Amino acid sequence: MGRIGSDVIFVALILVVVYSLSSVSTSLKIITRLVSEMLLRMMAFKKNIFDIVAMVTSVVSVTMYINEEGS
Repeated sequence: MGRIGSDVIFVALILVVVYSLSSVSTSLKIITRLVSEMLLRMMAFKKNIFDIVAMVTSVVSVTMYINEEGS
């Protein structure tokens, strides 16, 4: 597995660990998502799949933030 593949697995593991903890606040989950988006964009270079995943992560983060603020 190449360098980019191992980086993607690392980012995915971070997301799984944070989301598996039910006591983690929504704000921390949003921050984790935004950091993972930044890491994915840094790894993207010319890989379109990373750009797509980062965009979806960004949209979900903004949606979570809006839902939290509305509550």
